[in-house]
Amino acid sequence: MDYLLVPQPQSVRFQSTALLLPAALSLKESFDFEGLVQRVFTKLIFGQETEIGFAIEKDESFPKEGYSLRVNSRGICLKSSTRTGCFYGLQTLKQLYEQGLGRELPYVEIIDEPDFMHRGFMLDVSRCKVPKMDVLIDLIKLMASLKMNQLQLYIEHTFAFSNHVEVWGDSSALTGEEIQDLDTLCRENFIELIPNLNSFGHMERWLKLDKYKHLAECPDGFVHPISNKQHESGSTLFPSTDSLDFLVELYGEYLPHFSSGNFNIGGDEPWELGRGRSESIVGEKGKSVVYLEFMKAIHARVISQGKHMQCWADIFLESPGVIKDVPESITPIIWGYEPDFPFDEKCLLVSKTHPDFYLAPGNSSWNSFSCRLTDACKNLNTATASGKRFGASGILVTSWGDGGNHYPWLGLFPGLVKGAASSWSEESNREVDLEDYFHRFFFKENEPLLAKALIMLCRTDDFFKPNFLNASLPHKLLFCDWPDRSKDIVVLDGIDANTLHQSLIHLESVTALLAEIPKCDDTVNAFVFDIQLGVDLNRIGIKKGLLMLEGKPMDKLKNKLLALIPRYETGWKQFARSGGLEESVEHLKRAAELMG
Repeated sequence: MDYLLVPQPQSVRFQSTALLLPAALSLKESFDFEGLVQRVFTKLIFGQETEIGFAIEKDESFPKEGYSLRVNSRGICLKSSTRTGCFYGLQTLKQLYEQGLGRELPYVEIIDEPDFMHRGFMLDVSRCKVPKMDVLIDLIKLMASLKMNQLQLYIEHTFAFSNHVEVWGDSSALTGEEIQDLDTLCRENFIELIPNLNSFGHMERWLKLDKYKHLAECPDGFVHPISNKQHESGSTLFPSTDSLDFLVELYGEYLPHFSSGNFNIGGDEPWELGRGRSESIVGEKGKSVVYLEFMKAIHARVISQGKHMQCWADIFLESPGVIKDVPESITPIIWGYEPDFPFDEKCLLVSKTHPDFYLAPGNSSWNSFSCRLTDACKNLNTATASGKRFGASGILVTSWGDGGNHYPWLGLFPGLVKGAASSWSEESNREVDLEDYFHRFFFKENEPLLAKALIMLCRTDDFFKPNFLNASLPHKLLFCDWPDRSKDIVVLDGIDANTLHQSLIHLESVTALLAEIPKCDDTVNAFVFDIQLGVDLNRIGIKKGLLMLEGKPMDKLKNKLLALIPRYETGWKQFARSGGLEESVEHLKRAAELMG
């Protein structure tokens, strides 16, 4: 049989022969990989035969996370220099074992190590959707199987700060105890849970409240420079001593729950900096200089907390001459989410002064009802190729939740799997058979059609030529203003009715696949429900586009969207907490209002 390994190792040679496993190992339940890991690591069994019949040898010639795995007529031999390398070798062995149905292992020789020291995933848990604890636990275990070693939960307000209940009270915020439990699980799986708390821009959840308005750059609101929409409150801290004292208070309560020595303070997109209270000083020094001075002040506070600071690099790169003045002990993270993002250009600027830097591509799940998977794969390939070329220390795959976080939960995983594979070995994983991966490892025996349906859903945007950044066309269509044609014309540019009809046929094919899946257990039913919800949201957006092209009324489609909302709420609650759901639903209700 053909074997699939994700991530594909740096070097792997299969032979046609297979090693038949003893009868005692022929049932999956009798071969306890997690138990094996614990025995290996607690007893440090290196160079000995374990009770299940294969050798684990310590070999100092391997890099920290490297390993070799050999299966032949003499049995199984796993070599590494560290427990981490051993753990990753066992993950590879587990994939082989599962595909051999516990009865056989292929003869194989694998020599493997990662391209990047740090391979992370950042999940937005602030834009409405905070996953349930069991869902986060499953995510961590999946990341471990994919050999990822860092996780960040992007937080603006969704941590239960004891003195700020008014900010997070209705958001189902993560508690300190929950963070500690996740931190423990991460460490058991060789993953570093890095604290992430945005500390400059994206503070709108705080600054809209009277208690915090004195900290805002623009206390009475501002006009967003991209959307040109009026915001009634600020989103950016005024760079001041009061703001720094406020951050220190938050850090003092938040950071002790993490064992990590790193801390991502964010700092991206301070939209209104220089447009309010700092206007005169920005006029005198320049925005980048004022921004850098405040980031240096934050850096000093982070150091006082015993942490190493990470931050986004976008504002530093607006004025490239500024990057040389950024303290070397800061790790800048270059983010960019489109297939043609100029990572080479940005890497060239940053790598000259900061050899410890990350690249942050995306899984393209946000502003969509599934995932722009083709764009995500191109973006991930571009980022990892540039990162390898310029010596980046890390790749941070990001998943955002802009605009209400409407994508089905399963929509984040194809891009995550691809990103994990590419950040382990860029060259070996430029092409990853994601459908095969989800069939063999994610859904497993619970219906192969689920994998096909998920990947088909995530390819819906392949029908459309992108004409806007970081958004799926069906999502953009559903939420665009109607009947204000002056705004619609941009969304509809280059879109014809035939293309929209073809995409609807594609979505009907996904529904047909899902209909063939037996209602066998609660997990499968939840997955089917989730994928079908993505199909239906895409379908409504596309049908709205057709009605816009034809100039027809939308009353029936409006009713379909309103009727879908209870299903949307049910789908949300399968994977996420209830906090934030009402806000997310309000976006859908507003979309219905725009239909007339």
